[in-house]
Amino acid sequence: MPARQYLAPARLLTGLFQQELCVVVSIDAVGKGKPVPTPAPQPVETIPTGVRRAGVNSANHGFGIGVAVIDTGIDLTHPDLNVVANMTCIPRTKSGNDDNGHGTHVAGTIAALDNEFGVLGVASQSDLYAVKVLDKRGSGSWSSVICGIDWVTENAQALNIKVANMSLGGSGYSDDNCGKDNADALHQAICTSTAAGITYVVAAGMKMMMSPTMFLPHTMIQSLLFPPWSILMDYQVDWEAPPVTDWTTPSPHSATTAHL
Repeated sequence: MPARQYLAPARLLTGLFQQELCVVVSIDAVGKGKPVPTPAPQPVETIPTGVRRAGVNSANHGFGIGVAVIDTGIDLTHPDLNVVANMTCIPRTKSGNDDNGHGTHVAGTIAALDNEFGVLGVASQSDLYAVKVLDKRGSGSWSSVICGIDWVTENAQALNIKVANMSLGGSGYSDDNCGKDNADALHQAICTSTAAGITYVVAAGMKMMMSPTMFLPHTMIQSLLFPPWSILMDYQVDWEAPPVTDWTTPSPHSATTAHL
């Protein structure tokens, strides 16, 4: 006889044994899954050093202003960030969710909410747009970056995107003519976007030994610049924010983004 499982009240067990219908009897019990852990309490809200030095305007917190973070994406479930919409230009990803951490870090400096926990961003009432152009390793192609810039340009009016932050960069040079002379698609995309009324804040060079004239996208004069090590380099910039080593501000130019 094949083995079978039966549920029976205790008064029937004797009969089952007598009829040789039962070989093993064991007490059944209710199994329980792993309990859901209690969420760790959020730390009391603080104002990071870089944000405090950049200056938090008590009268203007960026209400209703859209800021596009063109980066590794943003953590779409982060309780301290107001991500209104997202998109991705990275193959095999389905959203602008951050799988690296860098974009979320930058977004926090720009617009962490004033909600009594976590940290406070420079423009805490602004709307964040996660534009994923870098993968989980923090790498990407210029074509992915152009994809993100084009999305911002196309949606700027409808979403009220006024500022875009690109905490990224690579080697290259500018023809100082919107890419018309050297057929630079990245430069052309930025020029088209700035012509649509969007202000770009970009990294000005993350390597002190790299020539500022060879680092993109900051060499493209239509972009606003922030050089963390401007005192070491002989070139002119449009905007500057205080460089710091505070863990909440790994990309000081992101503070400039919000301060605009």
